[in-house]
Amino acid sequence: MTHPRPLLLSVVALAILTASALVIADDGAAPAPTAQQARRPAAPPPAPRDMTPLFCDIMVFEVNLSAAQLAGLDAQGLAAAHASAADLEKALAALGPTRVLHRLQQPVSIEAGMRARSTSDVPIVTREMTGREGEPVRSIARQDQGITVELNGRWIEGTNYARAVIRGEFELSAFGEGTIETSPGVKAPVFRRVSRSFETAVQMGRAELMISADAAADGTAAPAYVIRLLCTSVAHNGAR
Repeated sequence: MTHPRPLLLSVVALAILTASALVIADDGAAPAPTAQQARRPAAPPPAPRDMTPLFCDIMVFEVNLSAAQLAGLDAQGLAAAHASAADLEKALAALGPTRVLHRLQQPVSIEAGMRARSTSDVPIVTREMTGREGEPVRSIARQDQGITVELNGRWIEGTNYARAVIRGEFELSAFGEGTIETSPGVKAPVFRRVSRSFETAVQMGRAELMISADAAADGTAAPAYVIRLLCTSVAHNGAR
């Protein structure tokens, strides 16, 4: 007498394996796009970055201004009336004691971005006294001061490299004389740090001025920092 059960089991097992293979194949297939996805246009490829450089001349002035002077300071008026850096320095000196803190000059590809840093390690007299033999004894500290600049942006289409939108951030650090005497005739220095972010459309060859300051609460003169940014075109790759 024969027993057909093993044959039946083999057929069932083959059916199960076939179904499993079909499920695996279906799981690996990409889903069909929806009607909305099918109607949606393909995203355009990103525009290539224009590496055409410009030349940046960045100057930072420190000028002591009272709160009233600071309130009446017209940055754009100053820039328009005093086109050169030398003329601007004279105009600021007429308002109060002025000095040039930093100057950076370099070509920049704004669409690629730029970060520049110019700092120095400065010795500062923090205390002065007289020694046993009558000789002067000074306490010296050292501190890093300078400027850090980050710039990026884009050329404005249709201007033949005459205008650009520039975004940036300046971080300034500088020492000034304080008001507290640490010993007769010696005042402790004050360390100031100023940050300024901006975004502006610039015309090549026309200086932009930015002012950062904290007016003294008592109305006396306090340092203000005037940043002069002058961009000039150094290459022309056709009309834009």
